[in-house]
Amino acid sequence: MKRSSIILTIAIWLLLLSTPLFAFQEDEGIDKKEREYTESMSRGDFYLENGQYDEAIKKYKDAQGLYPTNPNPKNKLGNVYLKMGENEEAITAFREAVRVDPSFFQGYFNLGKSYLETGRYPEAIDALKRAVGVDSKSFISYFYLGEAYSKNKDYDEALTAYNRAIDLKPDYTEVYIKIGDLLKSQGLNDEALVAYGKGAESADDSTEGLILSARLNFEMGNYEKVKSILQTLFQSSPNNFEGLLLYGKSSMALSDYDTALAYFNRAGKIRPGDANIYIYIGKILNEKGDYSGASKTLVKASELAGENPAIFNLLGQSYLSMKEYDKAIEVFTKAMKLNPKGGDAFYGLGSAYYKKGEYMMAEEFLRDAVSLDPSLYLAYDELGNVLNARGKTKEAMEAYLKAVEIKPDFVEGYNHIGVAAMALGDLEKAISVYEGVLKINPNFYTAYLHIGRAYASFGRFGEAIEILNKVIDLDKDYTEAYIELSRVYLLNKEPKKAIKIVDRVLKKDPDYAPGYFAKARIYSQTGNFEAAVSNYEKTIEKDPKYIEAYLSLGALYTFLGESDKALEVYRKSVTIDAKNYVAYYRMAEILLARNKTVEAVGLLEIAEGLNPRYYNALILLAETYLDNRELESAMKYYNRALETEPTNPRAYKGIGKVHYYKEEYEEAIWSYEKSLKLDPDQFFVYYSLGEVYDRLKDPEKAATYYEKSISLSPDNYMAYTKLGRLKMEAGNDTEALEEFKKAVTYSPEYVEGYYFLGLVYHKLDMYDNAIVALKTAIELKPDFKDVILLLGVSYFDSGSYDKAIPVLNDYLAVDPQRIEAIIRLGEAYSNTGQYKLAVDILWKALEINPDEPNLYFVLGNNYFKMGSFDEAISAYNNVVRIDPKNYKAYYNLALAFSTRGWDDEMMLALKKAISIRPDDKLAVEKLIEANQNLMRSYPDDYKPYLNLGDGLRIAGRYSEAIKYLETAHNMVPENLDVLYFLGECHRGAGNYDRAIEYYEKVIAQSPKEYRSHLGLANTYKARGDNDNAEKYFLMLPGLKPDDFEPLVTVAKFYMEKDEAGKALKFYEKAVDLKPADYLLYAVTALVYAKENKKLNRAMELADQSLVLKAENGPAYKSKGYIYFKMKDYENAKKYLTAALQKLPDDAEIRGLLAEIRRSKD
Repeated sequence: MKRSSIILTIAIWLLLLSTPLFAFQEDEGIDKKEREYTESMSRGDFYLENGQYDEAIKKYKDAQGLYPTNPNPKNKLGNVYLKMGENEEAITAFREAVRVDPSFFQGYFNLGKSYLETGRYPEAIDALKRAVGVDSKSFISYFYLGEAYSKNKDYDEALTAYNRAIDLKPDYTEVYIKIGDLLKSQGLNDEALVAYGKGAESADDSTEGLILSARLNFEMGNYEKVKSILQTLFQSSPNNFEGLLLYGKSSMALSDYDTALAYFNRAGKIRPGDANIYIYIGKILNEKGDYSGASKTLVKASELAGENPAIFNLLGQSYLSMKEYDKAIEVFTKAMKLNPKGGDAFYGLGSAYYKKGEYMMAEEFLRDAVSLDPSLYLAYDELGNVLNARGKTKEAMEAYLKAVEIKPDFVEGYNHIGVAAMALGDLEKAISVYEGVLKINPNFYTAYLHIGRAYASFGRFGEAIEILNKVIDLDKDYTEAYIELSRVYLLNKEPKKAIKIVDRVLKKDPDYAPGYFAKARIYSQTGNFEAAVSNYEKTIEKDPKYIEAYLSLGALYTFLGESDKALEVYRKSVTIDAKNYVAYYRMAEILLARNKTVEAVGLLEIAEGLNPRYYNALILLAETYLDNRELESAMKYYNRALETEPTNPRAYKGIGKVHYYKEEYEEAIWSYEKSLKLDPDQFFVYYSLGEVYDRLKDPEKAATYYEKSISLSPDNYMAYTKLGRLKMEAGNDTEALEEFKKAVTYSPEYVEGYYFLGLVYHKLDMYDNAIVALKTAIELKPDFKDVILLLGVSYFDSGSYDKAIPVLNDYLAVDPQRIEAIIRLGEAYSNTGQYKLAVDILWKALEINPDEPNLYFVLGNNYFKMGSFDEAISAYNNVVRIDPKNYKAYYNLALAFSTRGWDDEMMLALKKAISIRPDDKLAVEKLIEANQNLMRSYPDDYKPYLNLGDGLRIAGRYSEAIKYLETAHNMVPENLDVLYFLGECHRGAGNYDRAIEYYEKVIAQSPKEYRSHLGLANTYKARGDNDNAEKYFLMLPGLKPDDFEPLVTVAKFYMEKDEAGKALKFYEKAVDLKPADYLLYAVTALVYAKENKKLNRAMELADQSLVLKAENGPAYKSKGYIYFKMKDYENAKKYLTAALQKLPDDAEIRGLLAEIRRSKD
């Protein structure tokens, strides 16, 4: 309401309030009720117009109370609710109005509009149909009915309603525009244009109709028509902003950029702060190649419009064209954050990362782009480029095909399909694609060039030559076609024709550098290196910035062995182009060949600094660091190389080697296998896998991989050597011999081959052959210590002690602390009767290695031969002190004791030797002989029978043992040792009842005798009587309350019964005694881990085990198992790998590592 009318209304109300009318005095003939109704309605209207909705509602409700069947108050209430935005209350009010008066037009009309505004189109249609039913002349009702039908997608009914509105009001402009919009939405653009035209004719101001017509024509691509319509508009409205924009956009669509700029500038004068104008100007500047100007304009647009994703996308494209990829990524990222569901920003990011060489990131963003907007054909095309760069040609082809499916006239897309088809070996498809391109654009001569290349790549040179000649006929100045034709002639072994074609180009343009470059390539490939050098130099003379010529000339000099000249050329190239990273890489290669590693690494770092995605530099850096065992640096560059080329097997091979050197064998296996998946023909990788399994003590797998390596490379002498070693370790010495023979056959100067050949001959007691092989090895490498030692040992073992002595002395002059050499030399002196020399050299060695048992053993033997038995006994005692499992020392000690008549000591020593090596016949026979001698000397003494029975029991000869023990039992029926050993023998022989009988006899005499209780427990367990077994096992801790061993024994019993919970209680009790037993802590931790219980406690126990004994395998295994249960696979892998080094035969560790590897895959 206008301000003046509001003031007038207030004045009237003030006047009314001051008159007697509002004193509520009854005038004659006026009904009081009617007066109150009129007053309430009037006041309600006043409050409604002034936005006092609550007061209006109150007054309308008062009026409604006076006349409940009058629809007007209800209708007014509905209007108030509409103003308040309470649509449902409004609808209720309007429905009440038509309920009390079914002929109330205004109620139906308002109800229909309310339904229309709330999106309830069927109800709106019903209400508006009732409105026109009441008043068939209401053109406005037909207009809204048309709207309701249109929204409900009942287009025919909508058109009928709109036409009825026009019948009632022919100059109703807005209806024509609605009809135009409706027809346009159905694709009836011509009919829509007619409707817009009528709208323009019917309007007092034709601007809206002309603009609508221009808009629609623009959308239809009728750009000239748009300009014509707008020229009409400009006659009456020369500064119509939208018209100027449309004219500029149409001119831009027609590539008339100057006209477009003129109109956009005119529009800009009208609205200087309109960001759209800068956007359009930015687009034009991009099209004209003025990317710097475009970027500045678009930055201005962004300043005006704020953060706008469309502007950022355009700005990003400008930066891409300027090769400012980081800036492009920055603005595309902003666009993506502002509109995360828009594909354009993802496409831009994908393109930027592709151009930076970061293909994995590029692929990720481009896949997101086409997922968000499947119509982005350029994104599909770029995705194809990325996949192609990653070696995924088949996937690239699918992306290219999708691009041309979306845009069938996309010439560049077809071009890419052709290139991909050639890469996939599908010549016919490539050619058919290029022929299709020529149908779209017959002047796209590059297609002919590609067809020629396609034919040439498949060896069909005649057809290639024909098509290239054809394109030259079409365009005599197409120099690239001449150069390609010369290349094909060269491939067809027609170098003279190739030169002739290039000379045709140079005749036209003597300064054409690529022509001289092409000639240089031809001469280089035909072996005319002097002419090649000359033409490369000519190329550089014509174009001093022709970097490829420098690189090719440098490569040629390197090939010719003139690396100094190559370096000079490369150095010159980087003075011309400081960013020429390939030249730095080539220089590094030359320096590495000269063992100038530091300088080479410096150049490689420059190369990768200039191009962080340069695979060759990254991989060579990695390999250089690997050769120098700088493993962390090597791994860093291998990973960088993989980021650049994720499907290149060379990097995975190198990573495998890094893991191998770091003793991370499971990771090494994974990397090598990944490398083989990418390239299954790498003999060296199979060899490397063999090495890994060799280290993991898995000879079967190791041999399989060595054999596979040999199948791919039959002259792989190293693989023969490794295979020979495996066969030798497996005891297949004859087969091993054949492998070593092959190794030295394929590599006659392979020193290690002769060493192992000598070693296997030595094992086969073929000492003369061994000596010949070892002498050959020494001739090749005189300082090969192991060969010298083995030669000395071979002389020794062949009985040539005199020859062995000087060779062993020569060895010890170089390595004076090698125990094996000292021992052999000592034995050689001893065997030649030079005992004093032997003793002297052994004592000198013991001064350096006082805890070496073998030195004491040989020393003892020397003293024994010398008759110095006390000294011999002392030496042998030192052996068993250091090495308690040395059964030979115990046997020799027994012999020394026997010379002194120390029978008891001799018996103990023999039984100890037999307990360590039950199959040692010498010790058993000596025991039998010694005891039988004692039996003859002392027929009434039970001890020889007891000792012999016990010794035979230890050797597992139970029947014989029982015979002698029964004799002892008859002599001393109550002797506990005899009874116990009889029980042990019967248990060993499977006579469980007899065993129980003897154990119980011991316990009857000595109720707390531990060993017999243990014997009973084991007997019941062996018999399968677990209840009685458990009973006796549980007695053990009480018999030795201060010893942890009984507790461990009970725990092991429960573990065998799969009752880990009970076992853990006894393990924990054992731990509580705090013995310095690292194994107990490790085993307890492992049981907790397997039960997946108290993992923190398990970790504490494993750590304590490592405190008691650093780097022990069982503790590493326990920690690995704990981390595995925690799903911390990195730490699990770390500790299990360490455990495997200590426990190489533990299948459980291998299984866990394999499971971790599978989880990684």
